[in-house]
Amino acid sequence: MKRLLRLFAPLVIPLLLLGTPAEADQRIRVAFLNPLPSHQFWKEVSASMKAASHDLDMSLTDYASPHWPAESAAFLRALLNSPQRPDYLVISNMNGAAPALLQVAEDAKVPTLIVDAGLLDQDQQALGGPRQRFKYWIGQLLPNNVKGGADLANALVQQARQKGLMAEDGKIQMIALGGRAIDYAGAERPKGLRQAVLAHRDVELLQLVDTDWSAEQGAYKTQGLLGRYPEVKVIWAVNSRTAQGAIEGVKRRGLAPGTDVLVGGIDWTFQAQEAVRQGRQAVAVGGHSTVGGWAMVLLHDYDRGRDFARERLTWSIELATFTRETASLYPVTFTGKNWEQIDYRTYSTFYHPDMPRYDFSINTIYRHLH
Repeated sequence: MKRLLRLFAPLVIPLLLLGTPAEADQRIRVAFLNPLPSHQFWKEVSASMKAASHDLDMSLTDYASPHWPAESAAFLRALLNSPQRPDYLVISNMNGAAPALLQVAEDAKVPTLIVDAGLLDQDQQALGGPRQRFKYWIGQLLPNNVKGGADLANALVQQARQKGLMAEDGKIQMIALGGRAIDYAGAERPKGLRQAVLAHRDVELLQLVDTDWSAEQGAYKTQGLLGRYPEVKVIWAVNSRTAQGAIEGVKRRGLAPGTDVLVGGIDWTFQAQEAVRQGRQAVAVGGHSTVGGWAMVLLHDYDRGRDFARERLTWSIELATFTRETASLYPVTFTGKNWEQIDYRTYSTFYHPDMPRYDFSINTIYRHLH
């Protein structure tokens, strides 16, 4: 069935996009190709975009993007040739789809922003950055995944030292659950992990294994690795779901997460923050679901003649470290209508022409949340 869907997608997708043209609307029309609409992180990215579009009087349509690059490109081509053609696109490089999507957007002359997942190293070398080979790729907002991976490792090591969780030789033994190397975050976050480990003489990274980003694989691989390395005290996880799985894997080995073994992951999902508050998870590094709202601010200002190129074309979004000690700094989780408390016009240089630069830091968001 999946094979048939792939074969007929180029024929079916245009039919899905046909219909009566949208009513006359002078608002900026933005299409977001959401790579994983059911995933909590991407739900929050979408929610931040919707809140920003409301404040900035923009029209946003969230499309569930097909899984594979060829299917995504066919979907986008059909969209850009339909009555629903947007003025701007927001995409991500999930499953390596961005190069094909950028080419489709370039051919159609639709300005495009990349958020969250950028090009892999080999694609960057071949294609360059925004406004180089692809003139309609106007910018990108990417989390600093390398630093995030390092911050997670450093926070886990610090807690392990405080709790005295060392092996008999005095070393802190660590295992790591990575993602897939074909994914931007899966390639970048372990770079930071390795940098941090090299900086600590008392830390030994015993093994880094790939996962499919799921809790199921996180649990299964954690259980197996703890059987192989019984003195492990620290588990670094590439995302919140593998961290949840790691916690379950620790339990299956008869150990107490947060006491016998420390687990940390990247992403500030509600589940991750609650696990930290309850002591089951030691660290959550994240806050980068804000990229969606920031993308809408940039597109709004660009459309109004205030090209953000005067400042930069690539924004590196810093991740923040969430522990039980820092939880009071971030009392509200990014969920539901919390995004509506933010006035995104505050961050627009169109509405505030005297603003010297964009402020896309995590702390600026929390001034609005309560």
